[in-house]
Amino acid sequence: MSTPIPHHGAYASLSLKYVAERILAINENGNFKNPPFSDSEVCDGQDEEIFQRARLVNTYCFVQTILRDYVGAILGLARDGSPWRLDPLTVGSEYDFFSLC
Repeated sequence: MSTPIPHHGAYASLSLKYVAERILAINENGNFKNPPFSDSEVCDGQDEEIFQRARLVNTYCFVQTILRDYVGAILGLARDGSPWRLDPLTVGSEYDFFSLC
């Protein structure tokens, strides 16, 4: 019997789980309690906050891959050796998309 090949959603959920674990481990401003609160409502709120943050980080990683690698390859940026990249977070650099307009 062959092992089923996981679809892209499985990779996304593994990545999401890893990012959520890292967010909890880093606990940037000390907002999260590990182990979680004994109150289930507070615990659910913390889980939701961590999930939403992890979702945003995971989504940005996929967006960055698409914009930098795929769009860059379609435009021939790597072939031309151009340092310009379509990255929405690099506002104000000399290679910023909006500075070209």
